[in-house]
Amino acid sequence: MFAVTALVGTQQMQLHDKLYLLLKAAFSHGKQTSRQVVEASPKRRNNDAETEAIGRMQPNAFAVMSALLNDVTQAEANRMVQVLEVRFGLGDCRYKELSALSWKCLKRCNPLE
Repeated sequence: MFAVTALVGTQQMQLHDKLYLLLKAAFSHGKQTSRQVVEASPKRRNNDAETEAIGRMQPNAFAVMSALLNDVTQAEANRMVQVLEVRFGLGDCRYKELSALSWKCLKRCNPLE
């Protein structure tokens, strides 16, 4: 088992989970297109072939999330999450089942204990 210890015991979600949920909210009911999401990116690279390809994608949260995470740095992904969170208002507390394990739960999962 792999656990991100920086998140254990917190209500924070992993970056990919949060980005997925925010993209899903952005794309729901045609609120945003993939192009609009890319254009809202804090550090958009002009004339970047990958960024252009992402902007032309269908508004599928998983596909766009995967492409973005393959194309941007972690810092850029975190900034994108911040921008999308301001626009679509998701907070970690709405999705407690996606938050990291507690230390108590992690200890129960350890077969050496």
